[in-house]
Amino acid sequence: MKILLAIAVLSMFFQFHTEAQSSAQTKDFTFEKKAEIKISSIKKDWAPKLISLEAPFPGTQSFKHFLELIKKDIKPIKGYSNTTPSAAKTAAAPLPQVMSSFMGNDYDFSVPCDNDVAVSNNRKVISVVNSTIYMFDAENDVDTLMFDLSLDAFADTLNLTGGANNKYDPKVAYDPNEDKFILVCLNSSQDSNKTKIIVGFSQTNDPTGDWNLYTVDGNPLSTYTWSDYPMIAITDDEFFITINSIGVNEPWETGFKQTFIWQIDKYSGYNGNALDSRLYFDIKFGNKPIRNLCPIPGGSDLAGPNLYLLSNRNFAVTNDTIFVLEVTGLKDDPTTQLNIDFLLSPTDYGAPPNGWQIDGNFDLFLSTNDARILGGYLEGDQLHFVGNTAVYTDTVRAGVFHGRINNISNISEAVIIPGIITDDILDFGYPNISYTGSASGDNQAIISYNHVADSIWAGFSATSWNQHQGYSDRVELKAGESFVSILGSQFQRWGDYSGSQPLYNEPGVVWVSGFYGGTSLANDPFVNLTWVAELKSDYDPQTGIELPATETSEATVYPNPGRERFIVEFVNDEKRWMTFSIYTVDGKMLRLLMEEIVKEGENIFSFNVNALDPGTYFLQASDGNTLVFSEKVVVQ
Repeated sequence: MKILLAIAVLSMFFQFHTEAQSSAQTKDFTFEKKAEIKISSIKKDWAPKLISLEAPFPGTQSFKHFLELIKKDIKPIKGYSNTTPSAAKTAAAPLPQVMSSFMGNDYDFSVPCDNDVAVSNNRKVISVVNSTIYMFDAENDVDTLMFDLSLDAFADTLNLTGGANNKYDPKVAYDPNEDKFILVCLNSSQDSNKTKIIVGFSQTNDPTGDWNLYTVDGNPLSTYTWSDYPMIAITDDEFFITINSIGVNEPWETGFKQTFIWQIDKYSGYNGNALDSRLYFDIKFGNKPIRNLCPIPGGSDLAGPNLYLLSNRNFAVTNDTIFVLEVTGLKDDPTTQLNIDFLLSPTDYGAPPNGWQIDGNFDLFLSTNDARILGGYLEGDQLHFVGNTAVYTDTVRAGVFHGRINNISNISEAVIIPGIITDDILDFGYPNISYTGSASGDNQAIISYNHVADSIWAGFSATSWNQHQGYSDRVELKAGESFVSILGSQFQRWGDYSGSQPLYNEPGVVWVSGFYGGTSLANDPFVNLTWVAELKSDYDPQTGIELPATETSEATVYPNPGRERFIVEFVNDEKRWMTFSIYTVDGKMLRLLMEEIVKEGENIFSFNVNALDPGTYFLQASDGNTLVFSEKVVVQ
C-alpha cells in the first residue's frame, strides 16, 4: 500500500465570492410523534424485498450512461499526478489493533449494503444495512445477537403506504451525553406524496427497548420530488439530517434538485414530544445547488452548538473545491445563520474509477459512484474528512482522499492538508473515519474502507493515522470470500457508505462496519455481506511508541436465526406500479406486502414466511388491472 501526501500549503479563500454567490432559505416545521414501539416485542417480520436483476439499457436518461460517461474520462493524464511521492511518509504509524470482529447483517435480498454502525458506552451495538437492523451485546468480549428485524418491521406501526417494504438508506448514531440511539431510514422512493424520513429515538440505552417514532416530510416544499441519501450528526442539543431531493421518475445522478438540512431539537425526540425543526433549503453557491452535504460530528465528544457541513464537486474528474458550511448556533437562537464558504485543496480529488473484481468469467466491477465526502469529525479546531477519489499516477486507481482543515473556526485563515491512501493493486471505496486520540492536541484517527482488486475478492480494511508518524500500512479486517454478482450487469453496487464510531468512554477504540463478498447463511452465493470490527489505536502520544498489544478476542458469532424466504422470479414486460399481497385460501387479503414501481425485465420478489401461521396462502402480484402472478405458499 502507498500513502502519498501532498505538501501542505495555505488554501485559497475568497470572501467576496461567497458573499456574492451563496444563498439559503429557512422554514420551520413541527412533527408530532407517530408511534411508540418496543423492539423486543415485535413478533412478525414480513421483510418483503424486490430486486431488479436487469439494469435499464443505457440510454440518454440512464444513470449508468451518466456515470460511465464521466468514468470514461478517468484515465492517466500525461505529466499529471494528484500525488507527490517525494513527500512520502518518514515514519510508519502502527497498525490499528483488531480487538474483535464478526459477521454483521446477513444478506437479505437488498443492494447496496449501506453499512452503518453505532455503539453505546455499555457496548450495545446496532448494525444497519439497506434492509435490516441487527443489535448485538458486545460486553465481556462476546458478540451476542440480541435481536434482528427488518426496516419494514421497525416502521410497521407508522402504517406508511407507497411500498410497505420500500424502507431504505438507514443511518444510526449514538448520543454519549444522553446514552441513547437515533436511527433514520427513508420511505418510498419515486413518490412525492409518500416520501418520508423515518426517525426513531430510543428511550433508553437498550436498543431492544422502547423507541419514539416520527416521520419528517420527505417533500417539505411540495414539489415533484422524493428524498434520498440521508446523512446524520448529533450535537450537544440537536440532531441534524441532510437529504438529497430528487425528481420523481429521475435517477439520483441526473435528477438531483437540491440538498436539505434539517435541524431538530433532540430532547423532544427522546421525550416523545413534537419535534421542533428547521429546514434549510435553496442552498446555493454560484447560483447552483450544493450537493451531498456531509454533517461533521464531534471527535472525542459531541460538537455544538454550531455544526460544520462539507461538500465538493463530486462528479468532477479533477477538482480542488471543498465547500465549508456552518450552522452557527441553535435553532431557537435568533442570531443563528447558515454560512457558506469554500476552500481550495492543494491536491485535487476526482470521481474514482470503478473497482475491478476477480470472477474468472467476465469483467465485473464494483461501483464507486463519485467523489462525495463520506465522513469526518471535528476535534478542537481541526476538522478531518474522507471520501472516494481517483488516484492519478502512471495508472488510475480508486483511493481514499483524507483531508484535514486546520483553523476551521477562522475560515479566512483555514488550511487544507490533504493525504491520499492508495495501493498498486487494490481499489478502495467508501471510507469513513473516527477520532482515536486520548487528550487535547492528540490528533489520531482510524480510517476504514472497502477494498477489491482483479486478483483479490472484495473485503474490508483499515489504516491508522497520527500527526507525528502519518499513516500506517493497511490491516485487513475481513478478506473477501467470493466475487459479488447480484444484479444482471457488469456493475455491482458497493456502497453507498460504511460505518465508523468511537467508543466514547474508551479513548482510542473505534467500531466500524463494512462490505465483503461471500455466501450468505442461507447459502446464497456471490452476495454482499457485512463485517463489524472493534479497533484500537496502538500509538501513545506521550512516548511516541507503539503500545503493547492486548489480547484479541475470538469473535463468538450468533448468526441470524434465519428468515425462511419465499422467492418468486418473474419477468415484467414493462415498467409499472405493482402490488404484492398475501391472500388466504378463501380470498381474503391478509397483508399488503409491497406497492412499488417494478422495472422492466427479470425481477425477484421475496418475503419472510416465518411471519405466517401454518397453513396455505397465495402470493399475488397485480398492476391494478392485471394479475401478474399467483403463487401458492404452504407453511408447515
